[in-house]
Amino acid sequence: MKKIFLFCLSALACLSAHAQISANFEEGTGSVTINLRQVANSSMTLYGIVTNPNTTVNKTGYAYKVTTTSTYAATGDAWETGLNFCFNENVSNGQYLHIAVYTTMTKIEFGDATAALAVTAGGGYVDNHTLRNIAQNTWFDLVVKMPQRNAGSDFKMQIDTRTGTENGYAYDNHDKVLYLDEIVVNNDATPRTSFQLPARIERLSFLPLISNFEGVELVSYAGVGNNIATVEVINNADNTGLNRTAKTLYVTTNNTNAGYDVGLDLIFKQSFSKSTYRYLHFVIKTDKGIKLELKPNNEWDGNKTYTNTTFGTWFDYAFDLNDHTNNTTIYNVRLCIDSREEGNRNAEFYIDEIYASSSNTPRTEILPYGVWNGSAADNDWNSLANWSNNVPPFETSDVVIPAGLANYPILNNSAPYYAPIADEITYNDCQNITIEPGAKLGNQHLLNVTGDATVNYDLTAGRWYTLATPVAATVQNFHFDKSPSTWLQSFGEGGAQWTYINRLDYPLNIGDGFAFFIGESTPQQFAVTGSLTADESTLKALAWANDGDYDFALVGNPYVTSIEVDRPYLIYTGAGYSGYNPISGNWGLTLSETINKYLAPLQSFIIEKDGDETAYTFTPAMQTTNEADAGALRSSADTSDLLRITASNTSASVSTVIAKRETGKASHKLFDSISATPDIYTLKTEEKFGVQLLQTKEAVIPVGLRTNYTGAMSFTFTGMDNYDAQIVFTDAVTGSIMDLTDLTSYTYGLDYTPAVENEENRFAVQFSPKTITGIATPMIDKVVDIQYYNLQGVCIPKVETLSLVAGNLYIVKKIYKSGKSEVSKSIIR
Repeated sequence: MKKIFLFCLSALACLSAHAQISANFEEGTGSVTINLRQVANSSMTLYGIVTNPNTTVNKTGYAYKVTTTSTYAATGDAWETGLNFCFNENVSNGQYLHIAVYTTMTKIEFGDATAALAVTAGGGYVDNHTLRNIAQNTWFDLVVKMPQRNAGSDFKMQIDTRTGTENGYAYDNHDKVLYLDEIVVNNDATPRTSFQLPARIERLSFLPLISNFEGVELVSYAGVGNNIATVEVINNADNTGLNRTAKTLYVTTNNTNAGYDVGLDLIFKQSFSKSTYRYLHFVIKTDKGIKLELKPNNEWDGNKTYTNTTFGTWFDYAFDLNDHTNNTTIYNVRLCIDSREEGNRNAEFYIDEIYASSSNTPRTEILPYGVWNGSAADNDWNSLANWSNNVPPFETSDVVIPAGLANYPILNNSAPYYAPIADEITYNDCQNITIEPGAKLGNQHLLNVTGDATVNYDLTAGRWYTLATPVAATVQNFHFDKSPSTWLQSFGEGGAQWTYINRLDYPLNIGDGFAFFIGESTPQQFAVTGSLTADESTLKALAWANDGDYDFALVGNPYVTSIEVDRPYLIYTGAGYSGYNPISGNWGLTLSETINKYLAPLQSFIIEKDGDETAYTFTPAMQTTNEADAGALRSSADTSDLLRITASNTSASVSTVIAKRETGKASHKLFDSISATPDIYTLKTEEKFGVQLLQTKEAVIPVGLRTNYTGAMSFTFTGMDNYDAQIVFTDAVTGSIMDLTDLTSYTYGLDYTPAVENEENRFAVQFSPKTITGIATPMIDKVVDIQYYNLQGVCIPKVETLSLVAGNLYIVKKIYKSGKSEVSKSIIR
């Protein structure tokens, strides 16, 4: 979407016999010298600059639209003043005003108090000042022979808004539309057959006045005046040092003239007071001792001459506007090249980073254009202070969103920082955007990117990630022939399992998920370039994979921002799954990073099928760029009546959760291949859960363990002090019974040897009410010690108890906290 500007209109040149005043309405083409303005007693609306109804003759992108809004009912002279052309330069008697016109009106009149006018057109009836029966809905060049006009005086274009007949010709201009474009004053009466005016200088921004020439779509054009200079926007050949911007304005002289000649006009988008902004800074580089004369407001008195003595390097020159004493308000500055100076002949100079300031201290560094810094402490893309050069990006700007900031942009539909014209409200533009690792961009669907979006990943080596890409890509974008060593896996091909991808052209669409591993020893960065999603909501079709019991699907965050997920999910790390459940918090594999309800950009995750769902919808309401939210555990997660059990060995730690809840959705366990990781879970009617929900205070919950690990292991229990129930943990193999009630934490150590692949009959947790009908339930007498004896009654030392022979009969003595003991014979299994 284009940004539209109506310039503060000012002069270009002192007209010579063959010079021309010219104006069009292209964004960034400045130099409009004819001030169009609505005047008194008008039934017209100046609609503003709009998209051109572009046909073969006029190929420019924008035109000025005028509409009639009512029927003028006065008697007598029915000329209705609709539009004035106000010239900022003198117009000689007999010159010609050319206007590219496209209209549904049938009668246009030109009024002047002193002289009859000749009107020429490609069709319709013409007298000395009126064009009737105009060709409809086609561009043509309307030519008017001009009387003398001094700078600042008006010339009227009048619309007769009556409906009627005159001299046999019917007309009806009521509620009609007129488009104007490509206005020229010159000495040639010949109507043009095509309209393409040369581009001029780009607009300068609102105060504080800063401008550079990044990505400006200007073409090369002849300098004004006697045309001794050409000006164009080019790539900055030495993007280093003081000036690190990518584009610069390039000016060259090409002949010798008798004196100072106009080379370049800088027309400011908004005038400013030199009492506030006394110094106008230019970053300049020249190859010769070029001599310039700077004239604020084009006035010859009070101008200042500048002669360069520094060659081939960028420097900041501050022009003191107090040297110009005639006006306190500045609206443009003219750079005049003195072509009498030999050093100026065929010379070139570069100009960039124009800046109005209260200080004359030369700048020593120019920041790259379009770097978000968030200094406004808000998320507004169009806030000046949020950008490195205090200028929000334009549709031709290259933008960088860096990492490590407190706030990031959230795009919205609010009006931009400049005043939009008519209905052409535009905002949120750039040409190319680079998003550094960890950076975020909210509501990316509102960003108009005319070029490419590059998203960077910064990943730790030696571990798996479940990733997504917010731009369309292929495996080739991530896999570089083992340099660095990388592996990718897809999910769900042949079941709820991971499969290695061995095709470089394997497509990774927006919102697709995949597992990614780096085998190098140092962190690596990857950059993926493409187009961001332009959809407000993203509907992602789900490919369900069944693990034999439950259906799961992998889906990726399609946004370049964190999203809030309000359902259980899993993240795969290669060592196992770590999950989050809204009613219980995090569970599964214990990772160093926080698992919470906020999923980071570039993250993919696994969800369990809910009913008959076939797709997952991402909406802008899910997005957040608030770092405090994204980095915090969910504050609303209920920690009461929640028991967490964590199994740990030297390989990893994995947790499972049991919680008493009236509502909510439990999370089934999704297993990876069996490994040393102690995959712990709970069971209920043969269903396996990572997060199990109870609706009762009385239950026996088997605890399953799946691992091929042999050796020392521990179970750690937490949350009992906030659980309103009697909680007992049992180990059927050792016969251990642990009363966990009201403890803040308890660790049970054991030397584990797998009996079966899924150990589901050994461990259990028993829940029972603390009270029954108001009568206290006797506390279970805690076992504080267990002693083993052989059949001869000899006590087996504790250091040897782990070597008891399975299948043998032993005497077991349990000693309770109350002091009582219990003796039984048991077969050790």
